[in-house]
Amino acid sequence: MKTGGIPGAGYREIAQTLRESIQAGELAPGAALPPESEVCRRWAVSRVTARRALGALEAEGLIESVAGRGRFVKAEDQGQPRVASRAESIAAEIRAEIQSGRLAAGERVDSEASLSERYGVARGTSRQALLILDRGGFTTTIPGRGRFVTSPHESSEIKNRAEEVARSLEGEIRAGNFPAGTELPAEKHLSWRYSVARSTVRRALDILESNGLIVRLPGRPRIVLGNNTTSDG
Repeated sequence: MKTGGIPGAGYREIAQTLRESIQAGELAPGAALPPESEVCRRWAVSRVTARRALGALEAEGLIESVAGRGRFVKAEDQGQPRVASRAESIAAEIRAEIQSGRLAAGERVDSEASLSERYGVARGTSRQALLILDRGGFTTTIPGRGRFVTSPHESSEIKNRAEEVARSLEGEIRAGNFPAGTELPAEKHLSWRYSVARSTVRRALDILESNGLIVRLPGRPRIVLGNNTTSDG
């Protein structure tokens, strides 16, 4: 696995380095990811940046968190490997358009229906691709208007707001307001409660998930794991 990077690199650069190691097979399915403390040391970044990098990989479905153990490269779901990889490739193409400037900050991103027609895929695949972009901070959803490319300034604001929401929810979990085993409120409710876009709520929930405080189960709301900090090593 690539063992280093640019000191002080952004979370996207860190995520890309780890992503390449996974895609190249250097990190095989089931292999442990470096703990947050090691990511911090290796790239000389804060714990928040390390969590965001690992959270981005979780959002893409490349890795998963196991409470009390750490993060591991996710084995392909034998039921839907093609759909997942197609969504990731679509997201990668759009991400490249954003990074090259072909899609500028503030421009509208194609809708689920348009992407489905453009790439010849199901709406669910298009939706997954757009969620990957949302969680990576490349796009943001404005209710009633659609998705737009996030500007660097907006990206920073969204990141800060997501971290605020995550801290608030973490405080409630640790205070016992959401006991272990209970379901967190739905994204729509949290969006209304904190007056933020649902994409911001998703990023906040990704932070909590990467911290081992909640878990996302297929077809169910996110479940609180407990109020103890997950071991990082």
